Amino acid sequence: MNSLLQTLFMTPEFLSRLYQWKWDPFKHNTKKDCIPYQLQLMFAKLHKREYSVVDTTGLTTSFQWDIRESLQQHDVQEFCRVLFDAIEESVKGTEQEKMITELYEGQYADYVKCLKCGAESTREDKFLDLSLAVRSHGQQYNDSLEKALNNFFKPDHLCGDNKYFCENCGEKTDAYKGMKFSRLPYILALQLKRFDLDYNTLQRKKINDRVTFPIILDMARAVEQEDDDNIEHISSISDIECDLLNEENSKSNQEIDDTNMSSEDKDSSSEEILYNGNFYELFSIMIHSGSALGGHYYAYIRCFENNKWYHFNDSQVKEIETSEIEKAFGGIVGAGIFGSNAYLLMYRQINDKNLKQVSELEIPEYLIQDIESEKLKILREQKEKEERLLTIEVKMFYKYNNYMIKINKHASLNLLKKKCIKELNINLDDEDVRIRIYNSELDQYLETFTGKESQTLESLGINSGICLCIETKTPDEEFLEFEKDYLNIKICVWKDCYKNYPGGIGEVLANPCRLQVPKSFKLKDLLNFLAKYFHYAFDNIRLWKKKPYFGESKLIELVEPKHLNTRIASLKVFDGFLILMEEKTWKYSWKDAIDKMNENYTLRFNNPKVENIEYNITVSVNKNKTLFYLKELIGKKIDMQVEEFNMKKGSRNGLDLTEDESLLSSLQFYHNCIIHISEGVGKKDTEISFLVFFTCLSNKDEDYLWYLFYELFPLTVHKSMQTSLLKRLICDMCKNYYPSLGINTSNIRLREKNDNKLSDVISEKHPIGSFYGFKNLEIAVEIVDEYQENEVVCVFRKWTPSTWDFSPPVQISFNRYSSLSEIAEILEDYFHIPPHLIEITRITYLNNFIRGDLLGMDWVHLYKGFQSKSNDYMGRFKEKYILEDKPFFVLHDGICFV
Repeated sequence: MNSLLQTLFMTPEFLSRLYQWKWDPFKHNTKKDCIPYQLQLMFAKLHKREYSVVDTTGLTTSFQWDIRESLQQHDVQEFCRVLFDAIEESVKGTEQEKMITELYEGQYADYVKCLKCGAESTREDKFLDLSLAVRSHGQQYNDSLEKALNNFFKPDHLCGDNKYFCENCGEKTDAYKGMKFSRLPYILALQLKRFDLDYNTLQRKKINDRVTFPIILDMARAVEQEDDDNIEHISSISDIECDLLNEENSKSNQEIDDTNMSSEDKDSSSEEILYNGNFYELFSIMIHSGSALGGHYYAYIRCFENNKWYHFNDSQVKEIETSEIEKAFGGIVGAGIFGSNAYLLMYRQINDKNLKQVSELEIPEYLIQDIESEKLKILREQKEKEERLLTIEVKMFYKYNNYMIKINKHASLNLLKKKCIKELNINLDDEDVRIRIYNSELDQYLETFTGKESQTLESLGINSGICLCIETKTPDEEFLEFEKDYLNIKICVWKDCYKNYPGGIGEVLANPCRLQVPKSFKLKDLLNFLAKYFHYAFDNIRLWKKKPYFGESKLIELVEPKHLNTRIASLKVFDGFLILMEEKTWKYSWKDAIDKMNENYTLRFNNPKVENIEYNITVSVNKNKTLFYLKELIGKKIDMQVEEFNMKKGSRNGLDLTEDESLLSSLQFYHNCIIHISEGVGKKDTEISFLVFFTCLSNKDEDYLWYLFYELFPLTVHKSMQTSLLKRLICDMCKNYYPSLGINTSNIRLREKNDNKLSDVISEKHPIGSFYGFKNLEIAVEIVDEYQENEVVCVFRKWTPSTWDFSPPVQISFNRYSSLSEIAEILEDYFHIPPHLIEITRITYLNNFIRGDLLGMDWVHLYKGFQSKSNDYMGRFKEKYILEDKPFFVLHDGICFV
């Protein structure tokens, strides 16, 4: 699309006529859905040169394309026809309704000419482009554009059993059957048919043979053709005549030839050569790089304004020498199936009315206004973006719940405190609330900001990654300052009301009293401190140390006579530990309460109706209850029926919780375990759910991006479904939702998606459930030619250290038991490196990979005789090594190599 649009923009006549069309709100679609308007707007932005890159989203949206259709591979010639049809349909009834036909439409005649009487029967037809064979099915090779055109118009001789019945003669006679131009178009579009069907393999193939084409094309004899097979109809003109196109060369030629040719002779000669309507100048070469399965388009385009050639490759544009054009002829030795060669050529008829450029003054006024409005919108969005950059999200903990507080990083700590008091509904005075650093893992209050309340958050080092907490006190209490050399402990003192506390014992433990004691304290010092603080008798205190475990909480009694002179650090009381305190005269009240609590789980979950996922809703449930009972409890809290939501353990990518009759104790829950809730019909335990993606190899420059993934739809199936049936189901759904993908069961395979790359191919011999077990699934649909079960699929990129070039990724399948030497020989066909010079290294993680990492990696020669020193005993066996052996240990598909 980019190459074609860049060509159209660089065609002055097309650009001028497009600007002459006027959008009318009463006649045309909305601007968003109007193709000519979106094309105008995009070209006007390019024309004004105020943007380094112009986005095509507006145009593709006007085609009614979504992101998946935009990213499909399209044949540029087919896309050109689709675009021209859409433009013609949109400009009907306007003065520009013939803009496409007047510029691009030509006319030819099919004819049959009797060789006996000379009578000729003709039928007229129109065309917007011509498709010329590089190799015909008879294997006739057209090594030049002129030869391809001549063979395209070369008549067939009807004779023998194939004679023509001439109505004029009243009998079958010898005849010529062919076609000839009756009217040449102003812009001549010529496609070189480089894609064909291999009748031996029945696979699509690309023809990379060399085909030359001239800068100036003489089409005179294509209009007035002879019937003699031996006459060359179409040719290019000489270099001297070519120079007449270049003003500077023309001037220099005039100076040299002034003595030999009069002015009148020169003018008439130039006009006769160039302006008779039969000469065409090349101005655009759209080049396909890649294979028959996919690739990339770029273009060489001539600027008529300065007669220079430019290389257009998406957002990259650079000037090139005319000699570069020869690279587009094709036929480069060693290109294999991945050649880069000309595919669609654009020639312009040479006449005295040719435009060199289009003035900015021709841009319609409403486009100028819309561009200015868009610029203002961009400025506004940039300002909003800057404001967002100034905004931080502080994670604030209060009463064991966490909240995200948005605030400008230049605001003061006081302002943050006031915002928290308001948003968290804290009904206390300012002086009874303060903010301090918080360790969420240990539930530990850390540094305070005493005396710094008026400073900005940025100056205090408070950013989006920091954890803070709200600390409160009663009016008669004093806040304690944080002492680094002190121990932070949490104390819960038993009260009789805790036996039947409405919120459960877990809520009591969630709101302890926080104290600081010197780390040098012995146990007797701690008892004295607590007795004084809580008004207890020294010898009537029992202390428990609560140790947290995933399964249950365990209490250890601290107060024993032998421990009184022991330092509390030696008793393994550390920062953040919870101490439970009670009077000795009571009967182990804390122990009974904790034992009872251990029979229950306190679980945290999110509200699926809220966009921001926060696991801040809690539920307490007995571990001997069923999963269905838990679902009912959660359903009541979020006001949903059990069948209206799904549950996963841990996170959105966690284990599906579907077996309703299972006891919670068998599901390995623990206190404060997270459950992710999502809306949707709950699955049965015999079903398995996954997301389906479409995938292809990346053509982007990013080092870490080897695959592109596009989410298609979620799917739930029975675990016993065979993979072959699953493929058929996915294909049927794609035909309904994404028909342009063009997939069927014979040209795809299913693979496991693992983060940002593909992993194992899913075997068709087994049910989907046995392949995945209970894992949460992501499946990718990949288009392939063929795949054998004993193959291993790997991905390779070629790195050239001397130039730092990094090729696009190539996916290659090997026999699982191929030796490293055999693999080297296969890689030679793809990357054109002699096998004994190939080194490879395995990329373990793609997430943050950059090619600079390759400098420090271990590289391995693959080919026999080059893997190790001759005195290495193992070296004699390395040529028999396969990928499963060291040093690569390839046991799965999708391993990435450079």
